Amino acid sequence: MNQKLDKEIVNFIIDKHERHLQNTKPRNIKITYDMAHFNYLPNTLEMQIFRRSCEKAIEIASHFFSNLITIVPKPKGSMKWDLRTNKCGEATIPVADKTTDKDSDLHLYITFIDEPKQSYIAYAGWCRSLRIIGPTHGQVNFNLGILRSYNFSNSLQFQDLVSIVIDEMIHFLGFSGSDIVNWVDCQQEASCQSYCLTNCQSFQNHLLKNTKCS
Repeated sequence: MNQKLDKEIVNFIIDKHERHLQNTKPRNIKITYDMAHFNYLPNTLEMQIFRRSCEKAIEIASHFFSNLITIVPKPKGSMKWDLRTNKCGEATIPVADKTTDKDSDLHLYITFIDEPKQSYIAYAGWCRSLRIIGPTHGQVNFNLGILRSYNFSNSLQFQDLVSIVIDEMIHFLGFSGSDIVNWVDCQQEASCQSYCLTNCQSFQNHLLKNTKCS
């Protein structure tokens, strides 16, 4: 669920020769995050537990993807926020993020909103993406209205939260129906046709394929 986010793709100038010849070998993806929005919470024990639990879920999910994904580091200057808007979902972009090139591949703004009448627990999505290279900044938003009733000391409920965060971060990484059109193949050409819809045991499945990169 990321339809609440305003998204913008940046046409970043890439020197392909430099990117592949500089001292940049593939490495585990670096994911950083900003919890500043949680400073708006009242300083109560209940909200302290809520904050710690959300941050722990983000740490676990980030570690999971860092161990799973290997990438070529993004070019210098690509991790500065240069969009006209000062918002990424519920988060206000810090001034430092507009002037400093982060040592990161994906930067997450972690936020919350109190919507007890909504059924979602969390949603995530990217706000800024570089054409060809992929997402750089995004938001993970927790629904305090639902999570207020969670018992985070219950390991099953906490595992449920972690699973939801991992699932939502998959969308942030570009795996969603609306983002397939932005995919490229190993020649950096549009690759939106390199998947097919098939039926398997009465369920429709999207299967990925690419004959150019074999």
